[in-house]
Amino acid sequence: MADDYAHWFLKRRRLRLMDRERWVEWNAEWVAEEERCQPGFSQRLRGAALASLDGDDIETVRTALSALTAVGVADDIPRLEELSARGGEVAKDCGTAIYEIKHRVSGA
Repeated sequence: MADDYAHWFLKRRRLRLMDRERWVEWNAEWVAEEERCQPGFSQRLRGAALASLDGDDIETVRTALSALTAVGVADDIPRLEELSARGGEVAKDCGTAIYEIKHRVSGA
């Protein structure tokens, strides 16, 4: 379940977007730090990110996709594939998020 802090974390763009250098490492570090301070934060951030995917604010959607690269699970991939199939600005970010989730989950 998402919470206010997790939504704030997304809205305040605490995560790097995919067009920034070293974004994967930075996001993983930030989420890990939040998880250390607030156990369960990763799951709440995942919920907030999934809930934000249908929003109208493209930057929030892109930030949510960046969050899912750090906290998404294999079960999230069909939702991202559906969003990607619609095309538009976020299709590339969806593809990147899917790749990163698969890579992180497999431990490759």
